[in-house]
Amino acid sequence: MNILIQILSSVGFITAIIGVIYLISIGKKMLYYPANVQQEALKKISKNFQIAGILIAISTICFLGGKQIIKFDIYYTLKHNKMINTEIDGIFFSENDLNGVFNNFEGTEGRNRCEHFRGFINLENNETIPIEIIRHCYEKNRYIISKKYYMDADIGDIVTDKFDYIQ
Repeated sequence: MNILIQILSSVGFITAIIGVIYLISIGKKMLYYPANVQQEALKKISKNFQIAGILIAISTICFLGGKQIIKFDIYYTLKHNKMINTEIDGIFFSENDLNGVFNNFEGTEGRNRCEHFRGFINLENNETIPIEIIRHCYEKNRYIISKKYYMDADIGDIVTDKFDYIQ
């Protein structure tokens, strides 16, 4: 899974950069051609514009697909592996402390983020999942769970009072 996410993020960054370069070249061509030559160069400009649009669309698809794969990966990993403990910002939580917390993710409703806490979920198969807990600014006991790979992906919101110790 990690290799697929790395490939998607690399392809996304490369196509985005090339797409932006094409858009800059289109702007230069439109500015620097005289009016009498500009009609003849319109075909070249429209071809470059189409290429730039395709590259930016590919970049967007790569980033959105990568984020969905990250979400699926953490859901699958947490569902099929037993959690031993969790460490968030230097505070350890046992399996019993966080029993059921990571089972019900809700959709993220926005970027109302106040405080960030980095941590790890340790699983029984010696796998460690790096996560970020983000306290929601306007709702008490609401936290955004995020996972950082080569691109950020919000996994979902959880409502719990078990993270009051880290504030």
